[in-house]
Amino acid sequence: MKRINLDTEEIRSFCLLAETGSFRKTAQRLGISGSTLSRQISRIEDRTQARLFDRDTRNVALTEQGKMFLRLAERILNTTDSALDEFDTYLNTKRGKLTIAGLPSVTAGLLPPLIAEFMQAHPNVDVQLNDMLSEGVLREVEMGRADIGFTADVVEDTDNLSFQRLLSDRFIAVGAPGGFLDENRTYQWEEILSQPMVAMSRETSVRSIIDAACTQHGFAFHPRFEVAHLATAGAL
Repeated sequence: MKRINLDTEEIRSFCLLAETGSFRKTAQRLGISGSTLSRQISRIEDRTQARLFDRDTRNVALTEQGKMFLRLAERILNTTDSALDEFDTYLNTKRGKLTIAGLPSVTAGLLPPLIAEFMQAHPNVDVQLNDMLSEGVLREVEMGRADIGFTADVVEDTDNLSFQRLLSDRFIAVGAPGGFLDENRTYQWEEILSQPMVAMSRETSVRSIIDAACTQHGFAFHPRFEVAHLATAGAL
């Protein structure tokens, strides 16, 4: 069987002519002359050895063979476009930019060795790391300004966000040496909450989790100090 050789531009011209039913409109949309378009269609019919269009001075209509060829042509173009999109995505990962938003605790502790490994494997990808509070992380990802975000809060999947749990950690209370928490025993919620507490601000994921836990157990949480950064909490 003789192989039919057609380029994608000829196939696109054929599909557009089938859509518009007009040589003039098709030529205008393609930015070519009517005679050039006519020669393209004639070449396709010569190579396929089939009459694909019935045409007169005013109208252009697909023949039965043309309708069959149109289904195959559209499949070819869809496959070609999909393959080119896939290759473009591949190139972007090789010569692209990855923006990460994360909590300061994550960007300082968890991510640096992972980023170093990633940059070694993908040296042509620029990595931008933005440390911010939980609400900022979610906002950056949702607005498309960050490709991925790391937060300590549980996020419900939405149309714009997909959440995947990576790990779980425990909350602990920390006190000064020789102070209230110096005894090696179990402390109750009431005891801890009765003390002058240093807490993270309400915009942080840590605070939202603590507030939720207090509400669940029926306790009121009124910290003495509220800070946005962990270093400040540790200093206090």
